[in-house]
Amino acid sequence: MTMHEEPLPAHIRVLGVDLLLRTEREAVRGLIANEWARCLAREGEEARGAQPPREIVVDAIPEANIGYDLATSVTRHAIEASIGRLLMFHAAGLADADGRVLMLVAPSGTGKTTAAAVLCQSRLGYVSDETVAIAADHRVLPYPKPLSVLEGEGPKVQRSPDDLGLVECPTTLTIHRVVLLDRVRDGDVPPTLERLGLIDALMELIPQTSSLFALDRPLQRLCELSEACGGVYRLAYSEIRDAEDLLVTLVGDVSGTPDAGAVERWTVIGSPLDDDTAAAGTAGGGLVRRGHVLDAVKVGDEGLVLVGTVPVRLGPLGLTLWRAAEDGATEESLAAVAAHEHGAHPVATESVRAAVSQMRRVGLLV
Repeated sequence: MTMHEEPLPAHIRVLGVDLLLRTEREAVRGLIANEWARCLAREGEEARGAQPPREIVVDAIPEANIGYDLATSVTRHAIEASIGRLLMFHAAGLADADGRVLMLVAPSGTGKTTAAAVLCQSRLGYVSDETVAIAADHRVLPYPKPLSVLEGEGPKVQRSPDDLGLVECPTTLTIHRVVLLDRVRDGDVPPTLERLGLIDALMELIPQTSSLFALDRPLQRLCELSEACGGVYRLAYSEIRDAEDLLVTLVGDVSGTPDAGAVERWTVIGSPLDDDTAAAGTAGGGLVRRGHVLDAVKVGDEGLVLVGTVPVRLGPLGLTLWRAAEDGATEESLAAVAAHEHGAHPVATESVRAAVSQMRRVGLLV
């Protein structure tokens, strides 16, 4: 390179997104080559995404905390470029030798990086410690970024997965198990796994997603994911190292859906009630009708509805009222439908009125 040539940017690929990291600082180029080694595109490899590569001017980032701030910028750009395309979680991803991915979901600062650093030392490969992105066909796009770890009494530092000795993951990855992390900080409890009910699981997963509401059929995508993974588990633990055998066994189970009969079934809702039930009340031209929702599913006798970006859980009565109001209804007709579905009750009218009022407040009924 002559003195007038501009240094070529580092080309990395994360979450299937091509990014060009541009810097003129030799030390920063060395940092990128080390910390981002597992994300670097191969020499001569062209960008292959549908979008042109995004460029990050690394020299615009203050030098004091360059490693952490660069990782934050890379994550933000990759997520922005994936909105509406991928199902993305705040999660660590670990893979077995066959590319089956165990996703550990948790809020920021609650153990994902520690889990990845501990569990990827020998038996599982490092996919990500921060963002797990899943395509519609349940392929997982890797993001083996540098990890922020504590060393001694000082602040966190960035370390590459190579420096930490983490096992590399296979090139082809598929989501296989979903686990919510629940670290018990008081006391020393043995690790336990329990499978959650589907609506309970969805209510906990939704806050740990990125741009879920930009996807088509967001709730259905989550239900399909749960179904493919044999449900969603919660891991209660004190030290993640103690849970290693439990998690390795879980991700290595290829016998099909464990306890298949216990995985709850779900259906899409939004269609009117059957003719016999609808005939119990008179719909049309009434006081209330359904508001606009993004998606809605039914599990057992409950429902989950996305009103904008807010998930609303409906019990049996609320689900009946919401379905009956598709074409508009009076409170009297809704009370009649409720009595037909759930039986007569001395305070049925008051219960329906209170439920309708609450559903109007959250936008389910208008």
